[in-house]
Amino acid sequence: MKDKLSAYAYDHRIRQLVARRSDIEHIDGALQRPRQLLVAQDGYDAVRSELSKLKIATQALDQRAGTDVVALAAGTPFAETLDRLEQSLGAAGRVGPNHVFVAAPHIAWGPGGEPRELSALSWSPVDSSDAEGVRVGIVDTGLLPEHANQPWLTDVHCDPDDIEVKDVDGNGHIDPVVGHGTFIAGVVRRWARRATIHIDKALSVDGLCDELTLADAINQALDRDPHILSLSLGAYTRKNEAPIGLEMVWQRIRDQHPNLVVVSAAGNDGQNKKFWPAATDSVVGVGAVDDSNDRADFSNFGPWVDVWAAGVDIESAFADGSYLPLDGSGARSFTGICQWSGTSFATPLAAAAIASRMSRDGVTARGAYDRIKADAQNVPGVGKVVTA
Repeated sequence: MKDKLSAYAYDHRIRQLVARRSDIEHIDGALQRPRQLLVAQDGYDAVRSELSKLKIATQALDQRAGTDVVALAAGTPFAETLDRLEQSLGAAGRVGPNHVFVAAPHIAWGPGGEPRELSALSWSPVDSSDAEGVRVGIVDTGLLPEHANQPWLTDVHCDPDDIEVKDVDGNGHIDPVVGHGTFIAGVVRRWARRATIHIDKALSVDGLCDELTLADAINQALDRDPHILSLSLGAYTRKNEAPIGLEMVWQRIRDQHPNLVVVSAAGNDGQNKKFWPAATDSVVGVGAVDDSNDRADFSNFGPWVDVWAAGVDIESAFADGSYLPLDGSGARSFTGICQWSGTSFATPLAAAAIASRMSRDGVTARGAYDRIKADAQNVPGVGKVVTA
């Protein structure tokens, strides 16, 4: 694709991010909060005892989303400390970094590409009863006030604190990840016209959040008892292990929301390295295909990707105003819609397919997903491709 970044450019932008953000490190291929150690539930006493034996000082202790947080003292060699703890503790206590998650289409994190301007949508919103009564939760960047100008985005809601500001830095241009959540809501509503959607904000203006911020946002979404939860974000993790900070979220879903379906983007680096939470067993990982049902060249892949959906040149709602592309080309002007590519946008299409099937067949979200996957076209070399 014309927006594709080389591996060098990807590494360069990671270095730029870490250079300007003192609250982010890049260690062993994973973005994380500096010196923040997460401890799995009920493991803190064992970890505290081991840290004392190793004579490793801590600065603070907190607990969020059911996870203990230990801040190691400045100068502590973080990766080496984790290795020593794991060797000493064995199964007595699981520890890991507070990983940083990114918005899946962001060109800085993979070649999904940047938004492109449109003069008009190639499709016309048509009212239907599809997905009537279905509740879809989206955890993302928030919701743009401009969504009120799009007639097909009625019944898309967010709390006042989750409204997006499109020009936080005040440079007169739309910030790079702004509109991501609104675009995703528009994708759901295009194919699930009567779904009720609520967006909870987790991602910052940079398209970033850590494990505990994501867990908090998911918990807020669960308080509204959604049928489907859409997550177009993710992270690569230390040793490719599941993020500890999300464990209590998955436990809550198992205990309180057994029919909820969580769909999550597979990531846009064209590799088979696990991207979390899409790689979580209980989460539906969604990859992207092009118009020919071939794997989009940017889409991650692997046995942990459960289904595939269209993710190239998707059209939906966006911000109004001027946008400066990250590739250094001239400013682009947007009028509330755009074209965008990424597994971020395949994910809400899968959510919409589940929502529509729920209302048509009168089944739970879990039942709808099972039927959709069973009926999906099995594309050789790709996998099960779902359509809305």
